[in-house]
Amino acid sequence: MTWRAICREAWRNVISHTTKAGILAIVFALFSLGLATTDALTTRQLLADATTYRTVGASIMTIEAQGRIDGPACNALATIPGVRASGAVRTTRENLTTAVLPSAPIPVFETTAGFLNVMGTGGTSGLVLSADALDAVKRNVGDELSLRDGRSVTITGSYVYPSDGRSPGFGYAALLPAAPIEPFDQCWVDVWPVSPQTRSLLSTTVNPDSSAQAENPTVSQLNTTLGTGFDGNARFAMRITRFVPALAAGLALVLGFVAVRRRRVELSSSMHAGATRAALGLMLFLETLAWVLPALLLTPFVLHLLGSGLPTGDTAALLTTSMRTVALAACSAYLGVCAGLLSTREKQLFAYFKDR
Repeated sequence: MTWRAICREAWRNVISHTTKAGILAIVFALFSLGLATTDALTTRQLLADATTYRTVGASIMTIEAQGRIDGPACNALATIPGVRASGAVRTTRENLTTAVLPSAPIPVFETTAGFLNVMGTGGTSGLVLSADALDAVKRNVGDELSLRDGRSVTITGSYVYPSDGRSPGFGYAALLPAAPIEPFDQCWVDVWPVSPQTRSLLSTTVNPDSSAQAENPTVSQLNTTLGTGFDGNARFAMRITRFVPALAAGLALVLGFVAVRRRRVELSSSMHAGATRAALGLMLFLETLAWVLPALLLTPFVLHLLGSGLPTGDTAALLTTSMRTVALAACSAYLGVCAGLLSTREKQLFAYFKDR
């Protein structure tokens, strides 16, 4: 059979419903796309959990050593792969007493520039107020804030520090960047993915103190409400839908085999008439494409909808991971078709006809 004859025969079989391509396409799409969607929803939840973990500050580790934190060393941690931001902070004896709310002075903390990145206000300089403090004085970023002593300062930024389990102290506060000449009290580092090496990294920012009164540095997690660690790789590997690709592949293998075996009389008759197994295999390849392709084309659109609202990188990971399920099912369907063809024998034509 020529290539054109094979294509023509495959097309004729599809449009005449000999292959049952419509039914097979629906069945294949239902289980392959359905299983891929189930896995995608599970993966999306894992990604959402990871985002929440970072949002509440659980990925931030701190080390406290009063007057012993090296500011430049703390800032330098941000250059290490996996470290999203790092910075140092120290308490002061000063309070910001405003003219509009003199009875509730705002505690002032001096910070390195990197600390503002940890708090999500990178790129600003000058006075930075917490969201609660900003709301209390009824001002916005960029406004002038009048003080009780007659001076005024410009509010250059703000940060959010909710009461969601984070260490207290910064929910109602003012941050003021300072030159990292004098030592600081704390170093904060935001690491993602969470790494057990963070503690050793933080210890490098502490200046030595040989005095007997020196306290040991305290390493802690900013927010422990969601646990002390988040192993995303382990959670993904142990997700309940981890066997979905294998299940989809197994079902597709059976579907492909059955799709061919139900036509064993037709195929063995073609062999008896002189058609080669290679020509029949190519014809079946084209026919199978007719009921596999719709699911392959539909899957990216469905998964894109499921990934809406996620960061671009997470959406791409979700699409890639779940698309593998449908692609694996498609390959398995072809393996089933090949197995069905190889199990069909010309010499068993009359037996097939008798059993039909």
